[in-house]
Amino acid sequence: MDKTRTPEQNKALHLYFTQISNSLLEHGVTVRDLLEAFKEDDVAPTGDNVKLIWKSILKRKHDKVSTTQMTTEDLNSVFNEFNMKMSILTGENIEFPSEETKQLLEHYSKTI
Repeated sequence: MDKTRTPEQNKALHLYFTQISNSLLEHGVTVRDLLEAFKEDDVAPTGDNVKLIWKSILKRKHDKVSTTQMTTEDLNSVFNEFNMKMSILTGENIEFPSEETKQLLEHYSKTI
């Protein structure tokens, strides 16, 4: 069985990510540019990838780096921009989950 990374490796990895992002910023390289450089390697969308994009909109529009800092107004603002771009890409309008929707999803996930 392979060993998981050490706490020191984890810290180094996150420092590396920070160094890379700082370098990209200094050189005016956007995430789109970076993805274009890796276009042969399909990067599957994941919740984490989507959250990174969400947080980049949050940072640009409201100068906040964490979703824990969002106000209700911030959430609506970021959602509106994100949802507009997603609907252009997919042709779908995925509404923000309501309490009713969350309950339906929880019920559905318990029946699977």
